[in-house]
Amino acid sequence: MMIPFIKKQLSLMIRNPQVLLILLGMPILLITILGFALGDIMNGETGAIEAKVGFVVEGDQAAELKEFQGEVDESSMSPQEKKAVKAAAGGLLPIDSLKKDLFGSKEVKKFIHLKEKDPKDLDELRGDDDYSAIIVFSKGYTLNMLRQAFLGGSQGSGINIIKNEGKPLTANMVSDMMSSYQEQYSLALQAGKSGIDPESFLNEGSSFGSVEKMEDRQPLTSMTYFAVGMSVMFVLYIGTNMGRFAFLEKEDRVFDRIILAGVSPWKYLWSVLISTIILSFLQIGILFGACAIFYGVRFPDLGSFLIVTLCICFAVGGFGALITAFSYKGNTESISSFFSSIGVAVLAFLGGSFGPLASGKVMETLADLVPNGAAMTAYFKIFQGYGIQEVLPNLWVMLGFGLISIVVASIVFPKEGGQAV
Repeated sequence: MMIPFIKKQLSLMIRNPQVLLILLGMPILLITILGFALGDIMNGETGAIEAKVGFVVEGDQAAELKEFQGEVDESSMSPQEKKAVKAAAGGLLPIDSLKKDLFGSKEVKKFIHLKEKDPKDLDELRGDDDYSAIIVFSKGYTLNMLRQAFLGGSQGSGINIIKNEGKPLTANMVSDMMSSYQEQYSLALQAGKSGIDPESFLNEGSSFGSVEKMEDRQPLTSMTYFAVGMSVMFVLYIGTNMGRFAFLEKEDRVFDRIILAGVSPWKYLWSVLISTIILSFLQIGILFGACAIFYGVRFPDLGSFLIVTLCICFAVGGFGALITAFSYKGNTESISSFFSSIGVAVLAFLGGSFGPLASGKVMETLADLVPNGAAMTAYFKIFQGYGIQEVLPNLWVMLGFGLISIVVASIVFPKEGGQAV
C-alpha cells in the first residue's frame, strides 16, 4: 500500500512553514508587486506615453497651390484634364491632410500634442526639451509634392524631422507615424490621378490609432499575466523540494528501512510522484483562488482550467520523481539544490514568467517546449475563451515531459538501499 508513504510525503511538506511561506507567500507577493508596478504598460494604458510635437511650415501652402494651378493652366492638358487635376490638387494639400487625418484624429490626440509654431521660433524650439520632435516643412514642399504627383516632376525639398535624443521612444514613434502617413498619402495621390476621390481614400484607407482586436477575446491584464506566470513558476519548486526531502530521508536511512521491511522501492518512488502531483494541485488551486478573490482573475471555463492544471501537475510530478532518482543515484543533494537555485529560474525565464519574450519566433517556440511555458500559453488561451481543442499541443508537451521524466526516473532510481555506487 502506498497510502502511508503518500501521507508521509505530504506531511513533510505541510509541516515545514518556511517552505510553505516560499511556495505560497512569495508568489502572491510577486504577483501583487509586478501586477501593480507594470500594470500601465502591460494593460495598454496610454497615460505614460505622450509626445509634444512642434509643427513648423516654412512655406505658404495656399500660395504654392495657386502657383501649381497656374502651371497646370500653362500645360498642354485638355481643359477637362486641367479642371480635374486642379480639383484633385485642392483636395490633397499635404500639410492640411496631415493635420486633419493623422494628428487631428481623437485616438492620436491621446498621444500627440501638436503645437503649430512660426518658422522664426525654430531655434527656440530646438532648445526646448519638452518637445519630443519637431516636424519642419521646407519652403516649396506643397508645390513639389503636387508637381511630383500630377506633372511628373522630380522630388524636391521635403520634411525634416528633428528628434529629441532624450526622448527616443516618443521621437521614434512620431517619425514612424510620419513615414507611414507619407506612404499612404502617396497612394492617395495616385488614387486622385486615377479619378478616385482622394479625400475619401485617405479617410477610409489610413486609419491611425484605431486599434481593434482581431477576435472578441478577453484581454490579458498584468494581474492575469503574473498570476499565471508566478503560479507555473513556483509550482516547479514543489518538485525540487520533494526531491530534497526524499534525499534527506535517504540520509536518515528511511529508504534503507523501507527496503529491509520488504517494501518495493517502486512504491517509494511512486509515492513521491503522486505526492508531488497532489501538492502541486493544491498550490495552484490556492494561488489562483487568492488571485480570483483579491484581483478578479477568473477563468471562464472551469473544466478546461482543471484539465490544464492536472497536466502541469503531472509534469511537475515527473520532475520531482526525476530529481529524486538522480539525487539517490548520485547520492548528493546538489541536484535538487541546483534546480532550486538556478534550474527553475532558467525554466521560468524561457517560459515567460517574468514577462513576454520579444526575441522572435525561436524564443516563442522554445517557450512552448518547456512545461511551464506550455502551461502559461494554455492558461492564457483558456482565459481568453478558447476551447480545450486549441490548447491540445500545449497539453501534449506537459504530458510528454511528465512521462519522459517518469521513465527516466524509473531507469535511474536505485533498486536497493545503501550508498549509491
